[in-house]
Amino acid sequence: MQLTRNNYELRAKSIHRKLMEIAVSLRIESHYSKDEILTHYLNRIYFGSGCHGVEEAAQTYFGRPAAELNTGECALLVGIIRGPHLFSPLRNLEGALVQRNEVLTRMVLSDFLTAEEMQAARRESIRLVSEDDRNKSSSYARESIRRQLDLILDEHDIRRGGLRIETTLDAAMQEECERLLSSRIEGLDEVLPSVADTPEMGERLQAAVVRMDPATGGVLALCGGRDFRESPYNRAWHSKRDLGPAFAPFLHALAMERSVIALVGKPVQTGRQLGVEQTIRLCQRFGFYGPYQETEDLYRGALAVSPMELALAASAFSNNGKRPDAFFIHKITDMKGRVMYQYKPDFTAVVAADRVDESLAAHKEMRQSQGRVTSTSTCRDVWGIRLASKDVTVLWLGYDHSRKIGPADAVTKAVGKMMLQFSGSQ
Repeated sequence: MQLTRNNYELRAKSIHRKLMEIAVSLRIESHYSKDEILTHYLNRIYFGSGCHGVEEAAQTYFGRPAAELNTGECALLVGIIRGPHLFSPLRNLEGALVQRNEVLTRMVLSDFLTAEEMQAARRESIRLVSEDDRNKSSSYARESIRRQLDLILDEHDIRRGGLRIETTLDAAMQEECERLLSSRIEGLDEVLPSVADTPEMGERLQAAVVRMDPATGGVLALCGGRDFRESPYNRAWHSKRDLGPAFAPFLHALAMERSVIALVGKPVQTGRQLGVEQTIRLCQRFGFYGPYQETEDLYRGALAVSPMELALAASAFSNNGKRPDAFFIHKITDMKGRVMYQYKPDFTAVVAADRVDESLAAHKEMRQSQGRVTSTSTCRDVWGIRLASKDVTVLWLGYDHSRKIGPADAVTKAVGKMMLQFSGSQ
């Protein structure tokens, strides 16, 4: 069931989702052995520090293939699964070792190890990569490209070397995004002192930005955090946070699509005309897959989305109501210039073009230089959305362990300033 949940993004809290999860799980069990299911699971799940799959985790943490790890190192990787962020040995080696020891103990109880072998594994050295070698030559954008490249090479069975990879990234735009996010955010970057019982209180304020061509879905720039070397977790793809008032333009378009009255500034009155179930179904057209609050709070934006999901949904406003799929790799050619792979943009019809225009007329700020800047009622998440002539920009600001960022006025002012800076790098 965990493999099903990870593969098919079945995360919404509903009876329908649970029944679907059970049905897919039974189908997987009927087609694959337990060893095959475990292999698929280990090749897909998140192991912390920005890596997915056991092989990538082995390379990230130990700098060597999984086949070359000792028993203690293998047990340490298994222990990470319980809490990828909390038990990453690069962040919390002591906690990771506690989890390793628990895994080794369970291996003894399950007759995979003898007590003597367990003690020997505990004495084995944990050969972590040095700090100087961690994330030395990578970035959020490079890792996103690499992951997509792996999928393309596997799907199209491309095995020859000497390939030329053409990406969608705009080098100047990417450099500017990285510079702006790594710079101090005036008025918001005061880090609270660490507290023994809640070490996350000393964490850094985080941000993520996605800029894409709405006509194709090509990603022009992406940053999944403020410093890849400090935290390789790619929030642009994987961090799902509440939309809050940023949901208003989408709710407006959905209401118009269903020919109900869209009341600007009154999301609950607008949403009640649709109902929760229909609103969720329509949200899925935009690519918002939740989790949702299945109450009237949904109309106020109580649904969790990633910056990438929001960028794709916002692209529909600039693309006649059609949402593109995101991609980084435009073309792959071999040493002789022969095309081995060419991306063909794909779209999902979300709403009619005239409904998009009506929503934009009511939310004109999305087309202004600063864009639409909103914060959730608790000021734990802030979003910026801007629709320009040739790109869509989405910015998120918040803490990984959700807490209030600061006074609402100061937060929206700071994010508005950042959005203006992004508009200058078109």
